[in-house]
Amino acid sequence: HAITAGQQMWNSYGNVSNAQLLLQYGFTLQDNEHNSVILSPRGFGSEGPLSDNSSVEPKKKVELLSSFGLDVLMTVRHTTPIQELLLWAKVWCLGSTDRDGWAAATDLASKWPPANPPQQVVFSAFNEKFSTVALGLWLQRMIKEVESESPDARDDREADVLRFRAGQLSLLRHVARALHDQAGK
Repeated sequence: HAITAGQQMWNSYGNVSNAQLLLQYGFTLQDNEHNSVILSPRGFGSEGPLSDNSSVEPKKKVELLSSFGLDVLMTVRHTTPIQELLLWAKVWCLGSTDRDGWAAATDLASKWPPANPPQQVVFSAFNEKFSTVALGLWLQRMIKEVESESPDARDDREADVLRFRAGQLSLLRHVARALHDQAGK
């Protein structure tokens, strides 16, 4: 189909986050339902259970994540099931002395995906509490960081950055609420 001079054309940016819109096109949307936050195991801190200093070989955790269909980095959206996020955190929080946790995780991974996915995956009692607390504390820290990095907008470019940060903040709060609700069950 040929386009003639003066004919109106439409461009769809697709279902992308404000981060992608800002980087590729230089603008953001006010309430973008496609916003995402990427979580990294390093996000839990250099002294935390997910740091490179962990006594458990990271390669073992990466293999376990892969068995569950998860990646090293976790892309979180409003539609990401909290159980998927918790499973990711639980794998990263497995400690070298948590033999029961490793045995349960390895056994479950060998049968993944199950015909009827469980409502909750538990590797061990220790891992259950530790991963939920670690993830909750990390989310709180991220929320504080995003809140502290939100300057007043002086121009359109800064307004786009503020919308991007507001989208991240909204998503992090959503995940923190879902985690809190899940912990209360």
